[in-house]
Amino acid sequence: MAGLFGSGGTTYIEGNRIGEFQINASSYGADVPVVFGTTRVAGNVIDWSEFTEHETKTEQRAGKGGGRHTTVTTTYNYTVKTLIGLCEGTISGVGKVWRGTDITTLSACRLSLFRGGMGQAPWTGMKDAARRLPYSALAYVAGDVDLNGSGTLPTFNFEVKGLLLSSGDGIDANPADVIEAIVSDSRVGVGLPASTIDPDSLDDYRAFCTAADLYISTPPDVEGTEAYKLINSILEATNSIGFWSQNKLKIVPMRDEAVTGNGVTWRPDMTPLYDLDENDFLPSDDGALVVFERAADAESCNEITVEFLNRANGYEKETVSFQILSDISKRGLRPAGTRQLHFLHTKKRASHVAEQLAMKSVFARNRYKFHLAWTYCLLEPGDLVTLTDKVLGLRRALARIVRVTEAADGELELEAEAASIGTSSPARYDVDEDERSTLNTNLDPGNVRPPLMFELPQETNPGEMAIAASGESENWGGALVWASFDGVAYEQIADIQGACRYGTLFESCTAAATTLIVQLAEPKTQLISVSTVGAEANITPCWLDGEWVNYETATLLSSGRYRLEGCRRGLYGTKAKAHAAGAPFARHDNSVATYKYRLEDLGRTMFLKLTSYNYFMSNVQSMADVDPYAFNVDGRILDASPGGLTVVQDASDRSRIIVSWDPVTAVQPRGYRVYVDNAVAVRETADTKVALTRTASKTIVVGVSTIDVTGAESAASTVTLHVAVEPEDVQGLAVSQYPDERTRVKLSWDTVPGADIAYYEVREGHSWESAAVVCAKSLLTHVDFHIVEPGDYTYWVVAYTVGGVRSLHPQSVTGVFSLAPAPPTGLTIAQDGNDRTKLLISWTASASTDVIGYEVRDGLTWTTAVPLGATNDTNMTIVLAASHDYRILVRAKNRLGLCSDAATTACSARVEPARVTGFQATQDGGFVDLIWNKSPEADVVGYEIREGFLWDSASVVATGVTQPELTTQISVERGYKYLIKAINRGGFYSAQPAEAVISPENLPGKNVVADWDSIALQDGSHDGTCFVENPITFATLPGRFSDYTGVRFVDVGGETVLSLAEAATSGIWTSPVRDLLRMVSADLSVDFMTQKVAGSFVTLEYRISRDGAAWSEWRIFLPHRERFRYLQYRLTLRQGTAQRAPCVTIMRMIVDMPDVVKAGRVEIPVGGTAIDYGFEYAIPPTLVITADGATRQGRIVGEPGVSSAAVRVIDNSGADVGGIVNWTAYGY
Repeated sequence: MAGLFGSGGTTYIEGNRIGEFQINASSYGADVPVVFGTTRVAGNVIDWSEFTEHETKTEQRAGKGGGRHTTVTTTYNYTVKTLIGLCEGTISGVGKVWRGTDITTLSACRLSLFRGGMGQAPWTGMKDAARRLPYSALAYVAGDVDLNGSGTLPTFNFEVKGLLLSSGDGIDANPADVIEAIVSDSRVGVGLPASTIDPDSLDDYRAFCTAADLYISTPPDVEGTEAYKLINSILEATNSIGFWSQNKLKIVPMRDEAVTGNGVTWRPDMTPLYDLDENDFLPSDDGALVVFERAADAESCNEITVEFLNRANGYEKETVSFQILSDISKRGLRPAGTRQLHFLHTKKRASHVAEQLAMKSVFARNRYKFHLAWTYCLLEPGDLVTLTDKVLGLRRALARIVRVTEAADGELELEAEAASIGTSSPARYDVDEDERSTLNTNLDPGNVRPPLMFELPQETNPGEMAIAASGESENWGGALVWASFDGVAYEQIADIQGACRYGTLFESCTAAATTLIVQLAEPKTQLISVSTVGAEANITPCWLDGEWVNYETATLLSSGRYRLEGCRRGLYGTKAKAHAAGAPFARHDNSVATYKYRLEDLGRTMFLKLTSYNYFMSNVQSMADVDPYAFNVDGRILDASPGGLTVVQDASDRSRIIVSWDPVTAVQPRGYRVYVDNAVAVRETADTKVALTRTASKTIVVGVSTIDVTGAESAASTVTLHVAVEPEDVQGLAVSQYPDERTRVKLSWDTVPGADIAYYEVREGHSWESAAVVCAKSLLTHVDFHIVEPGDYTYWVVAYTVGGVRSLHPQSVTGVFSLAPAPPTGLTIAQDGNDRTKLLISWTASASTDVIGYEVRDGLTWTTAVPLGATNDTNMTIVLAASHDYRILVRAKNRLGLCSDAATTACSARVEPARVTGFQATQDGGFVDLIWNKSPEADVVGYEIREGFLWDSASVVATGVTQPELTTQISVERGYKYLIKAINRGGFYSAQPAEAVISPENLPGKNVVADWDSIALQDGSHDGTCFVENPITFATLPGRFSDYTGVRFVDVGGETVLSLAEAATSGIWTSPVRDLLRMVSADLSVDFMTQKVAGSFVTLEYRISRDGAAWSEWRIFLPHRERFRYLQYRLTLRQGTAQRAPCVTIMRMIVDMPDVVKAGRVEIPVGGTAIDYGFEYAIPPTLVITADGATRQGRIVGEPGVSSAAVRVIDNSGADVGGIVNWTAYGY
């Protein structure tokens, strides 16, 4: 209160001045948001200038004559010209504005809106013309912002009414239009062509969103998000799916019931496109037509919570949940994680989405997978079909396609979910949603009612006055009390929080009356009855116009009016007296503010001002807006007890307590006396501070009294304090092994508070008393130890002060330590999809960081398992030599050489490709077309086709075939059995061949120009071979021919066969050179049969020449067409482990000339001429001649040759006239 005193002169009061302007929302390079619909945007300061200080001076004068006093007050306010960017334009407008916690408008904030049009005019409020930029396409606000006395820009938020409002309800936008803008808008979207989105599905989706009232607004937190993620979030919020089909984005709502709203009715198409059964499905490898899957219980949640931005609550985040009660009663509550769908801004729409997500999670758990042929390629996600499968018990079960995948071989792999009408549609009810009032902390508190000031009893509150007040407004929360003795300079002396219970006497009373009727100024306050004992203890003290009274019973008569009964009068030395109606009354309690005045203040007039604040304790009134209230201080002589008594423990030594107090000025003190628990601790001291030592923890009462020069002692001022000399118990104990050195252990704990903590003691053992000291004095809060054996270790820790006092309760922590590393996890085994001979083993590294490697074995137990190798990596590749059932074991090894437990898993590895499927043989004239299904295994590189009864004895037709088809030529009408196996990169064949049997008929005639039956001719040269008598004839076969099911009749051959010479295990027979006497383009085929057992083989090779000098390489023979003159072929025979040598029973090489047709048109002169065919036939062809003109005929002169023929033209009389003829030659 030093500033309240003094007289004459001038007092200058100057407010705080700000040196610079600060902004709190300006980010360089930040994304400019695009607002669809209406949402709350924080904005970004894009420019500011002209930070201006405004000085205001006020002058007040008081007093008369020479005592006249002047007070000059200077305050400073600030403004700044600011531009705040909002979003991409052009927007519709701005609604609410949040300035800090206040809700206001643009005009109230002196801000102008620029909607963000192209080429918009700049704001002209800045003096610097160079800074007047138009900011085309950017919506922003600009103005001269009032900063009041602060140098910081207030926090602004704006309710932006953005793009596409007309597509929705005028506030939010239709999701279909938002997606269309994201995809195709060249300025605010990706800018793809409008044809990117299927227009029919977009219109259907727009109608669905309108009817279902599913409108959205883009929230601020999607800035910088990829376009596809935004679209997926919107589709999820609207129960729809999107997919790419026919080079367009298509959108399908998943609702399965009609919905009407906003004047639009949307109806789903619930007609199945196909009724699918066993006639439609393609079987999988295991023969199943339809694979059924059901989502696990853990994936099915019966409570879905959606987080949205509630427009009714100032766009604050809120959640709404929906529960499937019937499912909860069966399986218990299974909540899902909160879905953040900030596109939604109303509780009704959020509830709608939460319900549809919950329904789908619980009732759409059944899924089916199946394969269809390419003829069903029109099926798309969202289409309905029915499924019939006797194995699964499905009979026209309704399902909705959710995924379509095209396989490499043209098959369609489809995934569908069970569809049940109503499970994809929320219930038809609305969620009540009231407009929630946004918290406005800037309410006007209003003025206080005239306060009541009175002095408190000297016996209980010497030298103190009381101030009681209440507010006139419902918004009133309290008031700051300011005091002045000159009415000019005020200082705050108190804070009244809440209304006080005061008012007037309603009816007059006599001095002897024990019943009083009072009227409280604030009707909401109450007077409460007490017991007789309480009244006798004076727990209801009241001030009544200078007299102190109390009461026992309080009865409410009407609003704020009470009858007080059992009153005790004339308390605290006051005199009971009569009081007229209207006399001031106050109930003295903690709500009443008090102020202790000085002796010098007695007899002076005090001026009080009360500045109200609202119940948010904000919007305090200005001192200039309230009137002062005067109060005359006329108390009695003050007590001389010391004030300001404080007792605290010494932070540097908690066993010492420091007692201090303020000097007494009311009397002339000789000294002070200090008491502890009413016992004299310090007899007398002239100081105002003493130090006392305590040796034990205890709650003590410290008192200090004043002794004046006469030796008289005042009442003692007292303070109660709990003195704790022991430090707090150690907290935060933790013990752990070092991951890279497992023999090293770290023990740590939190710092014990207190500047007098000297050190810590650490022990190890089962109890503090029996534990061994491992660290007597640790100045740090952590200690490292080394362990040599695994096991349980318990450590104890206490703290010691500088006074040598330790914590009362030793604290412990136990660690269980293993020196071996943690085992690897996540062990998986799989064959390489591109090479089945490679077995890929991988695992997750051990959690122990001291691991130096891993060992891998195959077997049932580690000791009996076969080592496969060691590695520092977390994977290993094993090359397979054969199919095998593996049980892989992997364990980690650390620097100490210790190994972890083994992780294990099993795998059945198959190196052979799967058996070929779909193998078929069909006749095409003189050829057989072979087709089969392409193997789905990625490491299959080709196929081998043989012809014969058994694979080992069959003849190779073709090998290394890479496509699933082959055409081979045949020359004999007999039964053919073709066998096929797949070959993979490892060179392994299918375990079992696929078979196709065909008996060709009506083979076309051949133009055979040459054939050689080598077995009948018995020509050629031998190298380890010879012609011998057929060992397999009807004469040598015992029993019946039907006993030899592995032998075909045609394979038996004639009396002679080609075989190995005696004692030879391999050999080569080579034919003579076959000369066709001229160049031909002919088909080569062979009638070739062998008899061999497993392990033996016969190979037929050939070579050709055109001049007899230059020959081709020897090649494996396959039927084909080639141009040549000379031909030679050979047979290679090799005997296997069996005793019987292979035999060639039939070996007939056939040269077949294909039919050749040549034609032309030529002019024949008189006398005739030769026509050149342009081809040399093997024999003269058939020649057909026709002449132009009805009277002319073409004639062949002589016999046609193999390369030309003579022709002339005659008329009907036989005369040679010449002319134009058309000719055609047929032959080979």
